Amino acid sequence: MTDLDRLWEYQQARQRLVTFERQILSAPDHQRLGKLHRFLSQQQATISELQEQIEAKVAEFDKFRVMAAGFEHDLTQETSEFQSLKDDEQCTAAEMAEFRHRIDRLNESVESCRRSLYDTIAWIEKASTTLEETYLKAKKANKEYKTLHQKCEEDIKSHQSELDALKAEAAEKEKPIPADVLEKYKAICKRYQMPMAKLENDRCGECSMSLPASVAHSVAMGNRIIECENCGRILYAPENAD
Repeated sequence: MTDLDRLWEYQQARQRLVTFERQILSAPDHQRLGKLHRFLSQQQATISELQEQIEAKVAEFDKFRVMAAGFEHDLTQETSEFQSLKDDEQCTAAEMAEFRHRIDRLNESVESCRRSLYDTIAWIEKASTTLEETYLKAKKANKEYKTLHQKCEEDIKSHQSELDALKAEAAEKEKPIPADVLEKYKAICKRYQMPMAKLENDRCGECSMSLPASVAHSVAMGNRIIECENCGRILYAPENAD
């Protein structure tokens, strides 16, 4: 038996394990668990984002509050001085006009800050409602998730003996494979579930790339690793590969 024969047997054992694991995870409860996990992750991201936004808006509210207090203080002083000037016979019309102009600008600034405060409060209230709703949805989903997770764990345990047997078989098939051959195989695993492809009618059995007769002959010899020039899989030509 060549290293390629051993590698092919390892791939078959590994594929039996992967297929069995997928059969378990494709059950409705496992599918639902996966959806709940993704949903909870999304809700947690939404909660974190809303919390950050609310904190920023609260800081913004405090800034507008301080600004408004400052403008109101200045307005009170300007209004008081204006009342005093009205009784001053030496005050000119130009000075009175300048005071009125400053008071008008302060009134506009106060009003602008108040509008910003009202808008910020409204935004915070709306965001807080959304945050509370998101919390409730996440809490409900989390409760279902915990129940379903336990059920799925029990399901996996019920198949544990089969899983252990398949894992042991794959591990046993892996042992005699040289390290360099196994390293190349696992590197291709990062791109393809099936890193090896059978030679079928001088074509790659996975990507259907037609191979030159000389390459097909070398693959058929089975004494060295040859990769498909198109997909990069390790080509294999067993006499009775199934």
